[in-house]
Amino acid sequence: MKALFKTDQKTAQERNLNIFLLNLDQTTEKTLTYYFDSSLCASISLANSYITADLYIIDCQRKFDSSILKNINNSRIFAVLLYANNCDFKDSENIALLKKPIDIATLESKISHVKKQLFSQTQNNVITPKKSMIEPKSLNKIKNSQLFRAVSDETEQDFHPMYTGQKYVGANANVDKNNSKSKKIFITIEDYLFYHLQKCKCMATTIQSNVLIKHSLGNIFYNLKEQTFNHSFNECQLKYLQSSPIKHSIEIIPTSIDVTSTTSENDNNFIWKSAIQASKGRIPKSIDIHSAVKIKSWPNFSQLQMFDYAVRIVAVWSKYRLSLYDTAERLQIPQRYVFTLYCAMNSLGQVKVDNKLTQNHSIKASSNKTSLFAKVLSHMFAKKSMGKYLS
Repeated sequence: MKALFKTDQKTAQERNLNIFLLNLDQTTEKTLTYYFDSSLCASISLANSYITADLYIIDCQRKFDSSILKNINNSRIFAVLLYANNCDFKDSENIALLKKPIDIATLESKISHVKKQLFSQTQNNVITPKKSMIEPKSLNKIKNSQLFRAVSDETEQDFHPMYTGQKYVGANANVDKNNSKSKKIFITIEDYLFYHLQKCKCMATTIQSNVLIKHSLGNIFYNLKEQTFNHSFNECQLKYLQSSPIKHSIEIIPTSIDVTSTTSENDNNFIWKSAIQASKGRIPKSIDIHSAVKIKSWPNFSQLQMFDYAVRIVAVWSKYRLSLYDTAERLQIPQRYVFTLYCAMNSLGQVKVDNKLTQNHSIKASSNKTSLFAKVLSHMFAKKSMGKYLS
């Protein structure tokens, strides 16, 4: 990590901005740490104590000692306060409010403002602040970066369902390179609930209406405005619906009725959860495991059921053109993890295989349009010996 503090005698081009992360939930703190400590952020250092910091980043809706903000105005200390709903603090010359989930463009703008305020008063009083950490052209491209979508509206309990999806990956053994048509790795998605949830959401978006899924065991109501699926199934019924082939016909119809139910779940989370429970280490039967994977966007892992290797797999897909088969080979992990993740991401339209690309087994660099989250994660994993898998 860079040096913590440099004297005010240095210019804005030489001086690092010292940032202290205070009172953040685990997901937010780790994400920002990876970001600020990566090569993507020039002239930024993470301070070990608020005493040596120029800028605090604080979650003001979690309990913390607010006395450190008491005399912050009219000083050379600044703070960015994160909040999810209402905030008791107000914007001032030294305090900026930032609503979660964090938008990279807004955060970068606030940091640039702090640097300008902090470094403007030098010996000659004419120092031009260093240009933005992120070039304007790049900034426009990553305004809605998946990096900061991953920092979700955390509750006070810091709910983060890490690895709760592990049991749904299944136990399929790897298939041989020349046995890529083996029936055991394929799933007929039309026979499972997640496929019909996809259709339901697509219909609702197209016709701008709430939609009802009618099933013999009960109905599932999709609320377009709230983007939630609502149902009254108990845990056993729901598990059966999500993991077993549908034996009865399903009807999807528009409805203007606001259906009441006991359980409401975010649409993407519900589709994802249903997809991994159905997949069990399998992929849609139309998929060629030797075609290159093309990722469209990162999953919001902070809100989804996770299982081992998921982040590593997406980081690799973000940087390299690899097939499903080669992904497992390069990372030296069971294929069922790769297949389950592909099925789940495909159910949300986040990934596909590109049959037009030449099927070979060498790593090819992806386009330069890789998301910021992908760059940070690939940078992070490079530190953790990812290089031995990708060399």
